[in-house]
Amino acid sequence: MPSGLRIRRLRLRGIGRDYDVSFTTPAGEVQPLSIVAGEISTGKTSVLEFVDFCLGASDHPRHPEIASRVRSALLELEIDGRVAVVERPVFGSKSEAWVHWCSMAEMAAEHAREKRQLAPAGDPRSLSTLLLAACGLAGISLKEAPTQDASGVDPLSFRDVMWVCFLENNRLDSRNLVFEANYMKALKLTQVVNVLFGIHMDALASASAQLSTRQKAHRQLEDEVASLSSFLEEQDVLGQQAIAERRAALSREVTALQDQLHETDSQMAAATGFAQTSRRRYQDAAKRAGLLAARLRDRETLLNRLLPLRGQYAEDLEKLVFLEEANSVFDPLRVIVCPACSATLTESPNVVEGGTCSLCGNDVAASGDETIDVKAELRSVQRRLRELNRYINEVEHDVDAAKADLEKAGVAEQVEQRAVDEMTHSTLSPFITQRDRTLADIATCREKLGELDRASNLRKALAAKASALSGISEELRELEKHIAKLKESAPDRDYVAGELSECFDTLLGEFRFPKLHDAGLDDKYIPHVRGLLYSKLGSSGAFTLVSLAWFLAILETSASLGAAHPGFLMMDSPQKNLTHREGQPGDEFTSSAIVTAVYAHLMKWADGPGRRFQLIVVDNEPPTAAENRVVKRYSLNPNRPPYGLIDDEIGTQPT
Repeated sequence: MPSGLRIRRLRLRGIGRDYDVSFTTPAGEVQPLSIVAGEISTGKTSVLEFVDFCLGASDHPRHPEIASRVRSALLELEIDGRVAVVERPVFGSKSEAWVHWCSMAEMAAEHAREKRQLAPAGDPRSLSTLLLAACGLAGISLKEAPTQDASGVDPLSFRDVMWVCFLENNRLDSRNLVFEANYMKALKLTQVVNVLFGIHMDALASASAQLSTRQKAHRQLEDEVASLSSFLEEQDVLGQQAIAERRAALSREVTALQDQLHETDSQMAAATGFAQTSRRRYQDAAKRAGLLAARLRDRETLLNRLLPLRGQYAEDLEKLVFLEEANSVFDPLRVIVCPACSATLTESPNVVEGGTCSLCGNDVAASGDETIDVKAELRSVQRRLRELNRYINEVEHDVDAAKADLEKAGVAEQVEQRAVDEMTHSTLSPFITQRDRTLADIATCREKLGELDRASNLRKALAAKASALSGISEELRELEKHIAKLKESAPDRDYVAGELSECFDTLLGEFRFPKLHDAGLDDKYIPHVRGLLYSKLGSSGAFTLVSLAWFLAILETSASLGAAHPGFLMMDSPQKNLTHREGQPGDEFTSSAIVTAVYAHLMKWADGPGRRFQLIVVDNEPPTAAENRVVKRYSLNPNRPPYGLIDDEIGTQPT
């Protein structure tokens, strides 16, 4: 059977730093019993909740210090003996997880990884299927109505199995330990326990179906390996060692060619030093051509601005000529009738000597009406137009001269350039040929390096497929052994139930359960103590001991019978209701002797039959005898680090 799961390390990846809790010994082995201790509100429970989250739970702790500091949760596991890291984003996507097939210390290096979806649980690519396969439980279906042959079925999910692997604080003293208040959930829990012990009615069929599925995957992968191997042989692809050697040789060749290219460039620079004078003349000619081009652009720009101005002056001149002609043709003041008596005037009104109007007698100069001297304005415009035309002619002459000069300068530049080319061509030709050859050789080497990279990737793909094929082959052998074992001796339900009841009774006795008698589990695995249903006991301390014994009975009986239990159990606050609190009444269950007995059993079992399994306990103050099992202790005191799970957030921590 597969070896199940073991929890090695939890890491909360933050913005500036990480927060770790390790469950291994200094030698790197998983500790059979790990205790996370400390004051309340330090984040102890959050450790277990984040472990559960990395194993597929739908939510995680959402305390303010976690929201501000943590970005992802990583859980290092042993999955059927292989070390892997399950990574899930915090406050992000809840539909997928990444599985890195390496340890946390190796994640920075190149490693294999795969994306696993969380739903549906029965999908072969889901995280649930991966975890169940490590326990030998993948591919099992649970009937919705076990007594009906035509009942619908649901695939077993690892979340269902966690019901017997995680004793949460609120379930520790619950009257609903086996989900009695929810019929469908209680039915599924009973089926889960049956599946763990191999007494599920279609366990053999499920194992056979799983074998068929893995055989199909094995054949498909075998064909892929054969096809890829054949292709590599046909294409005469080198092996990884030969690729590495060839790559090293090509890299050295590229380095030598680059050195040679640098040397050629240096020789070219030295060989053309004699042409400096000719090169300077060429540069001077090019500079002069540039200056003449700039002057030509300047003169052309000025000319383009003057031509519209000349047109405007010509238009003004035409208007003044028209005005002058109008005054000579038309009398501007045609008054022939006296405006007072309407009698015809003998002569037209005019300005008489002295500046007086002959019609009204007013002084013309005093009236403020000045007559425009059209002739004077006309002469002025004509003079300005002549000056503008003269200036435009000068600019046009400058443009023509600049064009001629620029053309001569261009010819001179070409002459100097040809002189430089003729002077250096014979000298540079051998170097240019050598340089081109070197560049071509470098390009050829890099192309060969690319081909080697592609060949290496093909070899890596073949190695990965071969490794996966080997893993599936091992799974097939284990499944065949498992099926053979199921066929030889299917477990008897009554026998398993009897073993569970006996273990449950023994555990309560070791816990010093007061007035213990008639303790056991019924056919639905519901606990009874003192001849009563456990929920009738009436003491919270009794509920705590019953819950601890029920979970431990399933784990310890699984260990003794070789059942398909994942192999770990997490318990939150096993002293709950067993220690006396000041100001509150106690009863026969609030006893330090009971707490000591509980921890004594945990340590004894972890050091003996349970040394291949794993217990993780969260408690405020475990007994002194268990101090050497404490892997992390949170103080809630800034002066005694670590303060809490998020140890750089001084303030309220999650419980």
